Amino acid sequence: MIRKALAAMALLSASAVAAQAADPYLWLESVDSPRAMAWVNARNTYSTGILEADPNYAANYAAALAIGGAKDRIPTPAFVHGAVFNFWQDEEHLRGIWRTTTLDDYRSATPNWRTVLDIDALGKAEGKSWVWHGATCLDPSSAAA
Repeated sequence: MIRKALAAMALLSASAVAAQAADPYLWLESVDSPRAMAWVNARNTYSTGILEADPNYAANYAAALAIGGAKDRIPTPAFVHGAVFNFWQDEEHLRGIWRTTTLDDYRSATPNWRTVLDIDALGKAEGKSWVWHGATCLDPSSAAA
C-alpha cells in the first residue's frame, strides 16, 4: 500500500516537472521580469487597438463610466457584527473607500457613512497605487484572550 502511494507520488511529481518543461509561457510567471512586462504591454496595446476601433467604443466607454460613477447606485452592504460596511467608488474616490454605518442609518434615504479606509488618500500618502481586494474580519469570539 505504501509502495503504491510512493509510486503514485513519484509519477505525479515527474509529470508536473514534464508539464512545466513543456509550458512555453512559464516565463510569464516572473511577473516583474522585463520580458514578461514587455509581453503584457504589447498584448494590452493590441487589445486596446481592437477595442478602440469598434465604432461603439467611445459611447460604450462613456456609458460604463457614467454607470460606475452614478451617485444613485445602491450601496451593496456587508454585515459585520451588527454594522453595515460598503466599498464605494465614485469620481472623488477612484480607488475607493471602505466605509461603515449603522443598520438603521443604512435603511434611511441618506445614510451617514463613516470612512474606515480611504484607498486614494492612503496611496497618495504612501506614494503607492493601492487596489482594494476586500476585508476579512476576525470574529471576536475566536480571538485569543
